[in-house]
Amino acid sequence: MQTEGSKRNCNRRSDSQPLMLAVSKTKPNELIMEAYDSGIRHFGENYVEDFVKKSKELPADICWHFIGHLQGNKAKKVCQIPNLYLLESLDSLKLAKTLEKECKKIPRELNILIQVNISQEPSKSGVLPEELEKLVADIISQCPHVKIKGLMGMGRQGEKEDLHILHGLRSTVAKIMDVEESTLQLSMGTSEDYLSAIEEGSTEVRIGTTIFGKRDYKQKP
Repeated sequence: MQTEGSKRNCNRRSDSQPLMLAVSKTKPNELIMEAYDSGIRHFGENYVEDFVKKSKELPADICWHFIGHLQGNKAKKVCQIPNLYLLESLDSLKLAKTLEKECKKIPRELNILIQVNISQEPSKSGVLPEELEKLVADIISQCPHVKIKGLMGMGRQGEKEDLHILHGLRSTVAKIMDVEESTLQLSMGTSEDYLSAIEEGSTEVRIGTTIFGKRDYKQKP
């Protein structure tokens, strides 16, 4: 499991500024270490096999975020990564139950964000906004090892209304969970629209191109 030192590093973020998540998918360890040496500790990965390999090879105090679509048959591998800080792409009760099963075996608690398809585009993953309330209630009642920490979403390029919708949904989730809205994370915004996302209350922006340059998909495992 995480060391106390790595937990402290992961939890050290300003309440007044959003967390910058360095999206390191497809990037070699050398580039990740350059970012690490500059002080970045939160990195996001999309592909399970690549993620597992990097987590073994890179420093243990990295706070890993899994931001890609997760298939149930690969949930075990992800849950076993000790310094997995946050899984940001939970989008179904079926996946939540699979994660619950694997976390119970270890045992560990797993912090997650529910991915919402705020633009309701068929090409994007995520629970639809009208299905979110039921999913939250079901996870709370059926998956005690899976801890909801907020929402993640990606709006249509240039559509600030999508970001506004996700912000509103956080308020709904807070009421269901009976917690202060400010305690829930809101992951939205990329290299292309992070300024608009911050204006809409994002607590985490996912930055890849601005840090690492354009992705090389030839390196996808």
